[in-house]
Amino acid sequence: MKYKGISIYIYGNDHNPPHVHIMFAEYDAIIDISTRELIEGKFPRNKLKIIIGYIEDNEDYLITTFYERNPNLRR
Repeated sequence: MKYKGISIYIYGNDHNPPHVHIMFAEYDAIIDISTRELIEGKFPRNKLKIIIGYIEDNEDYLITTFYERNPNLRR
């Protein structure tokens, strides 16, 4: 999916904690859905703020989607 030009992915066969992969231009990163912390990678600060807001507004949907794609990781 895309949000304000930023690509957001949730992959199957992934790992805990529930997270999203984000990509914009030459940047890519992984963000923990629950804590909104940057787990890995680099991302422009202004774009990161946009995505954190999106995650805050859609946390339930994102966690549900993560576990639907990774049912073996459900707690």
